[in-house]
Amino acid sequence: MTDQEQIKYESIVCIYASHAHVNMAVELKNTLPQTPERKYFIFTANGYDRSDLDDDSIVILDVPEGYELLSLKTYQMLKYIHQLNVDFKNIYKIDATVYTGETCIKKEEKLENITKRFFSRSTVNHYDGVRQCTCGKGGMLKWARDKNIKNFSGTQQKWYDSLTKAIKIKYFSGKFYTISREFLDFIINDSRINRLSQVLSDDWGGCEDIMIGFLWEDYKQHDK
Repeated sequence: MTDQEQIKYESIVCIYASHAHVNMAVELKNTLPQTPERKYFIFTANGYDRSDLDDDSIVILDVPEGYELLSLKTYQMLKYIHQLNVDFKNIYKIDATVYTGETCIKKEEKLENITKRFFSRSTVNHYDGVRQCTCGKGGMLKWARDKNIKNFSGTQQKWYDSLTKAIKIKYFSGKFYTISREFLDFIINDSRINRLSQVLSDDWGGCEDIMIGFLWEDYKQHDK
C-alpha cells in the first residue's frame, strides 16, 4: 500500500474503558457485530498494564486515569483517530459499561437498543446518539452537586457564556454517540478544543459528552 492509499471503513468503533473495565470492553467488542466495514479500538488511560490482557485493539492514551479527566481522554482519543491513515464515515463512541448496563440511566442506553439502532444500518447524521440530553447553567450546577464535584464553581458559568449564546444546548449521552468524519475534522481543527478539554477537566468534572455538545453548536454555525 502506498502512502496515498487509505484503508476504508464505514465506521471506527471506539470503546471507552477505565482500567477496571478493559476486560468488559473486550467482551463488548466481541459481542458487537464484526464486519470488515468496522474497525474496533479500546481506549483506556495511561498506566494500564498491557500484560494483563493481550489484545491488539487496546490503545493506551497519554492521559491519567480519572473521571474528571474524561474530556482530555476524549480529545486524545479523537486526535488518535484523526491521525490514522484510514478513510471512514463515522466514529461510534461507546462506553464499556454498556455491556452490562450497570451505569445506563435510561433503557435507550442499553446495548440491545444501541445495536438495533446503529449497528444494523449506516449512520448518515453528523452527530447522533441514543439519548439526547439538555444542558444549561442551572442544570450543570445540579449535575456537579449530584456527582460531588467540589471544584465546580462560577468558572463554568463564565465559560458557558463564552461558548454559546444558547440558554440550553442539546447533546447526546456519553454512553453512546456518533460523529461524522466532517465533524471530527472540525473538532480537531478548532483552535479552542485543547483549551476547552482542559477547562472542562479543571472546572467541570471532565464532562466529555457535554464538550462534544458545545462543539456541535459551533459546527452548526460553521456549516450554515
